[in-house]
Amino acid sequence: LDFITRKIFDIFGLEPGPGLFQEFVDCIPDDEREGFTLSVRQAVAQSTPWRYEGYFNKPDGEIIWFSGNAIPTDDGVGAVYCGVLLDLTERKQMEQALKESEERLDLALSGANEGIWDWHIDEDIIYYDSRYYTMAGYEPNEFPTTFEEWEKRVHKDDVEDAKILIAQYMAGKLDRYEADFRFLRKDGEYMWIQAKGKIVERDAEGNPVRFIGTHADINALKQVEEKLSAEQQRSSHILEGTNAGTWDWHIPTGEAAVNARWAGIMGRTLEELGPITIETWTSTIHPDDLPTAQKLLEKHFAGELDYYEVEFRQAHKDGGWVWVNARGKVLEWSESGEPLRISGTHLDITARKQAEEALK
Repeated sequence: LDFITRKIFDIFGLEPGPGLFQEFVDCIPDDEREGFTLSVRQAVAQSTPWRYEGYFNKPDGEIIWFSGNAIPTDDGVGAVYCGVLLDLTERKQMEQALKESEERLDLALSGANEGIWDWHIDEDIIYYDSRYYTMAGYEPNEFPTTFEEWEKRVHKDDVEDAKILIAQYMAGKLDRYEADFRFLRKDGEYMWIQAKGKIVERDAEGNPVRFIGTHADINALKQVEEKLSAEQQRSSHILEGTNAGTWDWHIPTGEAAVNARWAGIMGRTLEELGPITIETWTSTIHPDDLPTAQKLLEKHFAGELDYYEVEFRQAHKDGGWVWVNARGKVLEWSESGEPLRISGTHLDITARKQAEEALK
C-alpha cells in the first residue's frame, strides 16, 4: 500500500505502519475474510476493477460497514490499483431500522388483516403488497395493477360512491379519504373492505401524484352490524305492535330520551314536552302514586328488585288521568355500583283499569 489518506485510518481505527494490509485483513470477521481476500486475488489476477462490500471489526470492538472500489492502472512495471473505501455504517443502520420498521408494520397489518396500496396516479399504476391480494383469496400479483382493475372488483352498488369520495378527497373537499365498499373475492363472493388513504406527493401545480393507503377486512364487523340492525328492527316492530312508549334515563344528569308514543299516551307531542328530564316524569305523575313509584325505583337501584315495575296515573293533556304500566331495568352501572342508566317502557292500561273498576 503506497498511499492511504488519513480519513481511512480514522474510519477503520488503524495506525500507519508495516503490515497494514494484513492488519486490515485480520480485522475482517472470519465469515467475511475469505470472500474479501478472494475478491482481491481475482481482481489482481485478471487486472479487472475491484468491488466489495462487507463489515469490519475495529480494534476498539466497534463494527462498521464499508465498501471498496478500485480500478487498475499500468505504471509500466505492473498493475497498480487506485480506489476508495467508504464508510457505509450509517446507511446500513438506516436500512436495518427501515427493515425492522417494515417488519413491525407487516406484523401489525397481519394482525389487523390489512393490505397496502400505493397509487402512482400519473402512471395509472397501483402497487399492492401480498396481503392486499391474499386477504381476498388471490395469489400475489394475480390481477393487473391499474385503477380500472380495482374498479371492476368493487360491487356495482358501491363503486360510484367510492369513486366520488376519492375525487372529493383529491380535490381537497375532504380532510381524509375513508370508504367502505364490497370487494370481489376470487371465489366470486363479496367481502366488505374499509379503505383509508392519504396523498403523499403532489406536483408543482399542487395536483396529486401519489396516493397511498390500506384495505382492511371489515367483513365480520359488517355482519355484526347487519345482525344488530335486524335485531333493532325486530325490537322496533315489537314496540310498535305493543303500542309502547320507550324511555331511556341517564341518571347522573337527569336527562332522558323518549319516543313519540311515550308523549302520545299523555295526549302530547315531543315538541310540546320540550327537553325531557326526570322532572318531566315526576311532574306528570299523580301525587298519590309518586311515592310508590319512587320507592320501587329505589329498591331496584339497591338491587332488591331484578327490574322496576309500577302502575301509576299520569296527567293527560285534556285534564284527565291515564293509567300507565311502567317497566324498566338498569343497563349501566358505575365501578362503585351506582346506577348510571335505566331504560324501559310505558304501556297505556287505562282501558284495563276502567274495566276492573266496572267489575267492582
